[in-house]
Amino acid sequence: MSGLKHGILKLDDPEFLHDPTKTLADMRAEGPLVRTKIPIIGACWATTTDAAAREILKDEAFFARNPANAGRKDISRYYWFLSRFMRPLTRNILSLDGDEHKRIRAAVDHSFSRGVIDALRPEIT
Repeated sequence: MSGLKHGILKLDDPEFLHDPTKTLADMRAEGPLVRTKIPIIGACWATTTDAAAREILKDEAFFARNPANAGRKDISRYYWFLSRFMRPLTRNILSLDGDEHKRIRAAVDHSFSRGVIDALRPEIT
């Protein structure tokens, strides 16, 4: 399998970077959830189907946006290099879990509905 070394996709593998088509097909054939290795981050899991991604993202028992909610260190430790002005920008819906994520999502969900986006299409185009 190109790019898959010992069942783990290395996203910085030169073969994968040159032509990811075969590796991505191999990943899909392996199943909806495969091991990957991302530079700097390390080993993690990747979904190969939309259905698998949606299922995992909605299941709080298997997915946490903030590593602190999964027994790890808070994600903010990775932003030590940012100025004090920029740090508040790192605390957003993408890094929130549970009730806090649901509360903010409910407040903004309508703004991102298909109808609202379609109505903006002429201005965007």
